[in-house]
Amino acid sequence: MNGRQWVVAGLASLALLLMLLFPPYFGIDRTSDGRVHAFLGYHPLWAPPTATDALPVLAGEAVAPYAGTEPQNVDVRMDLVRLGINVIALAIAVGAGLFVLRSSRRSSCR
Repeated sequence: MNGRQWVVAGLASLALLLMLLFPPYFGIDRTSDGRVHAFLGYHPLWAPPTATDALPVLAGEAVAPYAGTEPQNVDVRMDLVRLGINVIALAIAVGAGLFVLRSSRRSSCR
């Protein structure tokens, strides 16, 4: 690997570390059998969002159906699908970057 490839690999490692330290979360309304869910954003692994944080996001524009909803009816989970897609996208970008920055060894045929 050449110097530029090492830089790409180092930045990719940093990006992967940040992805794992700040994963995506989503909230689910348990009373809807999982049909109502909302993306809650990226939060630190050590301080995930709570059900109380998820309730207004789940309500969105339609606050009336959730007026009597208790936070215990809301479940907050890590969005492993979104995290997986992010990791795959990073792997593809890093692979492309390493391919583009590869050393070209040209042999002269004289």
